[in-house]
Amino acid sequence: YRAAEIALYAGLAKEKGLSVHLDGARLGNVLANGKTAAAEMTWRAG
Repeated sequence: YRAAEIALYAGLAKEKGLSVHLDGARLGNVLANGKTAAAEMTWRAG
C-alpha cells in the first residue's frame, strides 16, 4: 500500500468508529523499500 491509500482507508475506518492496525509485515516492507518513512504509513496516515 502507498501512504495515500493507508490514509484513505484509515479515514474511512475512523468515520465508522473503527480502529486501524498496520501489521509488522506491511511496516517491514515500507522500511525495506527505503522510499517511504515509517511515520508516513503510521501516525501521519491516521
